[in-house]
Amino acid sequence: MNKFWDDIIGQPDAVTQLKNAQEAGALSHAYLFVGAQGLGKTNAARALAAGVMCKDGGCKTCAVCQRLERDTHPDFSLIEPEGPQYFVDQIRTLIHDATLRPVEADHKFYVIYAADLFNDSSANAFLKTLEEPNPHVTFILIAHNLQAVLPTIVSRCIVVRFKTLPQSVMVEQLREATACSEEDALIALGACGSVLATATRFLLSPQLRATRNETARAFRVLKDADDLEVLDLATSLLVAIKGPLEELSKNQENELKERAELLDSKAMKILADRNKRRMSAYEKQSINEVLNVFQSLLRDTLCISQGVSDLVLNIDETIYLSELSETIEPAKVADALRIIDQARSRVALNIDTQLVLETTLFGIREVL
Repeated sequence: MNKFWDDIIGQPDAVTQLKNAQEAGALSHAYLFVGAQGLGKTNAARALAAGVMCKDGGCKTCAVCQRLERDTHPDFSLIEPEGPQYFVDQIRTLIHDATLRPVEADHKFYVIYAADLFNDSSANAFLKTLEEPNPHVTFILIAHNLQAVLPTIVSRCIVVRFKTLPQSVMVEQLREATACSEEDALIALGACGSVLATATRFLLSPQLRATRNETARAFRVLKDADDLEVLDLATSLLVAIKGPLEELSKNQENELKERAELLDSKAMKILADRNKRRMSAYEKQSINEVLNVFQSLLRDTLCISQGVSDLVLNIDETIYLSELSETIEPAKVADALRIIDQARSRVALNIDTQLVLETTLFGIREVL
């Protein structure tokens, strides 16, 4: 029994479609998973990979399954655009890698995020490989919106839809998974952009919860902070972000040392490159989680000002947010939310994390 399917909550149709295909030995060479962030699309990709790679079909206890859960298996690759879109050079590198034999398993899986960010040139380069891939390869493309993906790509994939979950269902799932209170579940959803999987990880991590609390503190004092204090706030947030990154880097170094005697130089380079991409993706995720908290606090301020306090997620910050709502116009809150959107765009463009944080804090302070 593939235990990885248990990680996917509230998606019976998608799970049934994929399980039936795998159990029938009819796994496609290309899928397009469509749905909002946090609905289990990456977990579904791991489940497919575990069903093929694990000798017990996804036991979750063997070394293969544990590396799949940590995204450290050399034949399970997570791909993100190296800029605002997928450029031809990145896709050609991916195509070449897909022609190589798997490093350890009998099959390779490529999870390609943001499938809507292919331009015509990169899509054209990818189409032939997508149509006729190496028989040992499965591509799993991920997108939030089917209409945003080029039709030429859609037509070459089996589309699997993931449905949005109501907030009440997510709160119930978080409470069941972590034994947290309803208030903590709401705070977690606010801190994680209502992404269920990330909110679960947040609730189980004292370090992530401490980062959220530090971000909330920065928001409370930002309005009256002078320039030096704003820079200090940015530094404190960076320190909070860098902690998990340093731990991840050490784990990656230890993994490379452990496997140096088992893998040849080509496999070691693939693993090192994959670790580098994963570190970059994790850093982006970490800064976006800080931005999630700011966005959630601003949204709650707007809810209070409009008389819908029952929609507030950051219950523990209600007193300050109520005071703020009395002194700031809704239009100003909207301006601050646009600053958050601009910061996310800068993160996607790989602009320096510290510069993004400092610019964002100064911008929000100006609005407040």
